[in-house]
Amino acid sequence: MTSIAIERIILLAWATIAAVFDVRDRRLPNWLTLGGFVVGAIYALVTGVSLLGGNTANAMFAAAIAFLLFFPMYIAGWMGAGDVKLFAAMGMLGGSKILLPTLLIAGIVAGIGALVLLGLNRKKATAKRPVPYGVGLALGFAVSVLDVLPAMAWRV
Repeated sequence: MTSIAIERIILLAWATIAAVFDVRDRRLPNWLTLGGFVVGAIYALVTGVSLLGGNTANAMFAAAIAFLLFFPMYIAGWMGAGDVKLFAAMGMLGGSKILLPTLLIAGIVAGIGALVLLGLNRKKATAKRPVPYGVGLALGFAVSVLDVLPAMAWRV
């Protein structure tokens, strides 16, 4: 098995763990989100490329863009800090090519999840459960890691 295949398996496992935490606990632990960011940063600084092949500057740019896209939504109370950190870590790990597909798929999955939760909450008027946006991010990231939709990538 090549080094690239092992790296992709590790990234898919990381995203899966994030999705499980978000569904189960409705939170993403710092050791997972910030840990992913730090591992991605160290890897990029040591090797000169992100885990998915973009250069170090591209990975840092992607992490910054991801953070800047989501931080205002956190400030507005529309999403949790874990989602912001998770998306920034994904940018650091994958570079800019993962941002657009991850963001689009996350929006679709979160929208479907919101509709499902609305339907479930009609039966329980007092239930208030936030949509686990990390699940959509994890699925979008997995699609990006597997390079299923390469035409959607932002090239920087």
